[in-house]
Amino acid sequence: MRAGESEVGSTKVKRRELQGLRVLIVEDHPEVARLFSVLLREHGGVVQICSTGDQAIGSASQFNPDVVLLDIRLPGLDGYQVADQLLSGRLKRRPLIIAITAYSQDRYRDQADAAG
Repeated sequence: MRAGESEVGSTKVKRRELQGLRVLIVEDHPEVARLFSVLLREHGGVVQICSTGDQAIGSASQFNPDVVLLDIRLPGLDGYQVADQLLSGRLKRRPLIIAITAYSQDRYRDQADAAG
């Protein structure tokens, strides 16, 4: 294995493949947010963590993320409402939003798809 690579199973992964990617993690469980943060930073991502929807909306305009990892069930504004706000054209660029949820029912997936 070369320097800057790690092995995941039988796949070699370059450590800096996310170099400079700005990721906003919106998750109210600190241990989950920390796990995502460590993994993303290890691969070169620039990470900011928010634990509420209101915090995420405020931070997104300053941080200008490329990607938002967005929990669906949050205190205050839920993930659907946050996605709606973030995709409303208030940001300099439209981030890719990835829903994070423990919900496994189709209706939650459909609702996330409808929110953008």
